[in-house]
Amino acid sequence: MIGFTPCKADTDVWIREMDGIYEFICVYIDDLMMAMKDPAAFCELLKSKHGYKFKRDAGDLKDHLGCDFS
Repeated sequence: MIGFTPCKADTDVWIREMDGIYEFICVYIDDLMMAMKDPAAFCELLKSKHGYKFKRDAGDLKDHLGCDFS
């Protein structure tokens, strides 16, 4: 998945090293949570290259899987 490899402990967590920074994507069915330097650019890549559709743009984590993050 675009340079990411699944974590050995949990295959729903994907990791890559990019310019000395580790970036993460957590996947649960159709929900993605990303921790990376430029998530907006990565989302655009997923949209243009792989046809992904997002309900909202990349930004700060507010909710995920029904949990409120504040």
